Amino acid sequence: LHPGVLGLLGGSVEIAVVAVVIAFPVSIATALMINEFAPQRMRAWLTGLIDLLATVPSIVYGFWGLEALTRYVKGPSAWIVAPLGFIPVFRTSEPGNFENSIFICGLVVSIMIIPVITSIAREVMAQTPLDACEAALALGGTRWGMITDVVLPFSRSGIVGATLLGLSRALGETIAVLLI
Repeated sequence: LHPGVLGLLGGSVEIAVVAVVIAFPVSIATALMINEFAPQRMRAWLTGLIDLLATVPSIVYGFWGLEALTRYVKGPSAWIVAPLGFIPVFRTSEPGNFENSIFICGLVVSIMIIPVITSIAREVMAQTPLDACEAALALGGTRWGMITDVVLPFSRSGIVGATLLGLSRALGETIAVLLI
């Protein structure tokens, strides 16, 4: 392969990894909030919103992120690059040009994949048997204990699948972000 193509693919893998590292905890927390903590009347509305955001074309997120988000992330990026610029993820192509860093592209791609991971993880968590959840609470467990001991172990394989689907979307969309 041409060295330029290898450099492009290397950048896309780094962007995808940054995106998944940012998107995974946000997605799991959002899915848990919708399933376990949101009031019943808001649950359907939030589920519809997340599913709707998952269907938005990635190019819309990409253009929005690169046009709107880079303005607001420029200051924090400069703050991160000063002490951590030697790490390739935080390195910029030109000194003082923070719009083209892998970190900002990874942040944009993470915003693209958060709804996908959240939607699938929420659906898998909703399949947890109600009897097991009620049994954990009846034995004196707290709500957080029920989540960590029943819901998360039950939905572990679905969460892994959702994360891998998000990673595959991130890998597919980083090429578009790099070309923009």
